[in-house]
Amino acid sequence: MSSGISDYSNYDYRKHFWGDNSRRYEHLCESTVVDTFLKSLKQPLHTFVDSGCGFGRLFPAYAPYAHTFYLIDYAQSLLDQAQDVIHHSAVQFKQADILSLPLDSESIDGIMSIRVLHHISDASALFSEYARVLKPGGYFILDIPNKRHLLNVVRGLMAGNLSRYLSLDPIELGPHFYNYHPKKIHQIAHSNQFDIVKEIQSSYFRFPLIKRLFPASFLVAFDRLLQYILPNHWMTPSVYVLYQKK
Repeated sequence: MSSGISDYSNYDYRKHFWGDNSRRYEHLCESTVVDTFLKSLKQPLHTFVDSGCGFGRLFPAYAPYAHTFYLIDYAQSLLDQAQDVIHHSAVQFKQADILSLPLDSESIDGIMSIRVLHHISDASALFSEYARVLKPGGYFILDIPNKRHLLNVVRGLMAGNLSRYLSLDPIELGPHFYNYHPKKIHQIAHSNQFDIVKEIQSSYFRFPLIKRLFPASFLVAFDRLLQYILPNHWMTPSVYVLYQKK
């Protein structure tokens, strides 16, 4: 472990977490969200960072939208897996603590961290570091592990402890594993000079039974429909945000 970040060096994340089709729905949701955010930008980015890239799972989603890429992770074993499948002359792989990126200040046009915040105990430190490396006007894509999603609200009501999920304090679900209130993350973002450009609620159907009954592609299409017809409600387990540095 380093600076409160989970070290996956001794865990085959690709095989044990993503190795079968049980999380194909989640993967497609995240790929679609990244594509939607980057497609909405007025012009391609010159430099783009996947901070906490793992084995490079989402590289195909953002590859069309930038010219130079930095894939950064604390676990060298995951970077080795990424290098095995990503053969692109514009990609550089860097092993580093993402709270201390090996990048010059104000040198990056866009940065992304997906499935990273839930391993960070100090969200302010993450925003501060990303604000350092981003150019003015640069973009930051983040997924927020949402503590106040619908299932947790039901749990809170049944346990008579709804405040656990509605308060702004994070919940520590295990060692180096946190859920956050989206409002609190937005406050931290604002204090680090980030504005919200776009927010997407996603993963409405993250239930094993539903994923077994319906094809992942169908669920993703329905997921996208709900994103358009429902207001921002913070009831999904993941809230994805496109921020822009002032």
